Amino acid sequence: MFTHKEEDISKSELDRRMFILLAGQSLLFATLAGRLYKLQVLDTEKFTLQAEENRINVSVLQPERGRIFDKNGYYLATNIQNLQLYIIPEQTQSVHDTLKKLQKIITLSNEKIAYLLEKNKTMANFEKLRVADNMSWNDFSKMGFYSPKLPGVHLFSGVTRTYPFGSSLAHVVGYTAKPNSQEAGQDILLKQNDFQIGKIGTEKTHEDVLRGKMGQKQYEINAHGRVVRELSKTHAQSGQDIVITIDARLQNFIFKRFNNQSGAAVVIDVKNGDIVAMVSAPSYDPKSFTKGISRNEWRKLTNDPYKPLLAKAHAGLYPPGSVFKMVVALAAMQYKNWDPETIVNCPGYYRMGGRLMRCWKREGHGRLDLTYALKKSCDVYFYTMAQKIGIETIAEMGYEMGLSTAYENIGFNNIKKGILPTPQWKKETFGKVWYPGETVIAGIGQGFVTTTPLELAMMTARIAAGKKIMPRLLTSVGNAGPYGREDISHFKKQPRKGFEELPINDEYMKIVRDGMWSVVNEWGGTAYRSRLGLSDFEMVGKTGTAQVIKIQEGTEELSQDEIKREHRDHALFVAYAPYHDPRYALSIIVEHGKSGSKTAAPIAKDIMQYIYNTNRE
Repeated sequence: MFTHKEEDISKSELDRRMFILLAGQSLLFATLAGRLYKLQVLDTEKFTLQAEENRINVSVLQPERGRIFDKNGYYLATNIQNLQLYIIPEQTQSVHDTLKKLQKIITLSNEKIAYLLEKNKTMANFEKLRVADNMSWNDFSKMGFYSPKLPGVHLFSGVTRTYPFGSSLAHVVGYTAKPNSQEAGQDILLKQNDFQIGKIGTEKTHEDVLRGKMGQKQYEINAHGRVVRELSKTHAQSGQDIVITIDARLQNFIFKRFNNQSGAAVVIDVKNGDIVAMVSAPSYDPKSFTKGISRNEWRKLTNDPYKPLLAKAHAGLYPPGSVFKMVVALAAMQYKNWDPETIVNCPGYYRMGGRLMRCWKREGHGRLDLTYALKKSCDVYFYTMAQKIGIETIAEMGYEMGLSTAYENIGFNNIKKGILPTPQWKKETFGKVWYPGETVIAGIGQGFVTTTPLELAMMTARIAAGKKIMPRLLTSVGNAGPYGREDISHFKKQPRKGFEELPINDEYMKIVRDGMWSVVNEWGGTAYRSRLGLSDFEMVGKTGTAQVIKIQEGTEELSQDEIKREHRDHALFVAYAPYHDPRYALSIIVEHGKSGSKTAAPIAKDIMQYIYNTNRE
């Protein structure tokens, strides 16, 4: 039995403990209430966003690439239907068994099957496994019949880039391929597995215009990642179409005319500077890079001695040989008051100290004035002229005539520029002094002098027009619609300014032009056999033959046919037509072609004849 006092103590202790318990419970509930308030009120926006991100997925909608047209509206690069076959693994009983069944219907190698099985291991079961690209209509039709009997097999029609003129325009148009990690960066569109960008040529230069803008599709997915419903969609914007100055039919004709020879040709419209043809031969199939080039094919291209990957027309550097003599002649008359009637005797050699420098004609040309020296391409005349006027004078005129100029305004990323050497250039480049003999040899376009075929075409266009012609490749931007060739007239034209007059006496220009006329149209000219014989479309020009290696003692009597191909001379020819109202200027180089008059000039004749016939149609 408790006494009253003990009962009071027990009751007091109980009350104290109850108070502590209630206080603890109150504190716990207050903490929980505060946490709930923070989660439900203060952090509601944060967690709502996280919930949406878990529930909503976004996919990229790729834009269709803009097309490239030639000046007449022919497709140079366009998009065609790409028939594809996919497998969705979760819809099949066995990916391996399905692939083996497909192998009996379409061409599918064991190596490809092994690759697809390995790739499938890194993918989610609901993702598409692409089995075939660019299927033939025959295979696609067969799969249309069999696919309902093959669970998980799906057919899809997409687009792929194609180049109707193939190899003939590969170095100008370029190609598209998957971007590397550096090119892709953080761009979501460029990270798409099958998205391609321009890699070289026009495709790369005008990538921003051709690419277009991506769209997006938002859709709801469940916990397993499967699509429940589409929520919103922003359509992709197709890239714009562009028109370039190239005449695809002329380009294709020239490419075929090279007939397995290695070299380049450039044709310029003298009136506006448009590049109507820019051929590098041999070439490659751009489709190989778009599809994904094999190691064997890449090795074959890189090891080919004819260098099909090199864009020779604008990135090949060559000694210009005798086609450079017009520059030397203009420099002598304009800057050093050289009298074009000055007579120089050619005994077949030029004596430089104790060294004899040979003319191409061993027995010599005898007594010549400037016009006759151009007609006969006499080396001794230009040895003499170069020594009299000096290398700086020659270089100054070379720049005026458009040489050693990269012409970056046409946009290619690999345009080279030639060399117009001077004593300062040699000192800075090699740390050596300039010798008088180097000036003499530069007078016939040899030694350190190098040019590109594009530069030589521009030089010729400037001689023809008497103006500072500048080249152009892009003419307009627009959207041709579905029919393309029938509707490019409304494209937005690129602005084109007039050209400045060359600071060269008209009489001096006429003397050089007359010399070029004699080369082709007067009996005894070095290109007389390549004359057109058209009174209303006379071609004038200049032949050139450039040594590739220095002739060694004891081997100089060997004919070009007796030495290795890679040691034979390059063959060059520059020309324009018509003589009295110039419209087209061109340059030709045939690598190791041995003779400008026998190899390069006939190609130029055929090109000008084609242009004449085409314009009459």
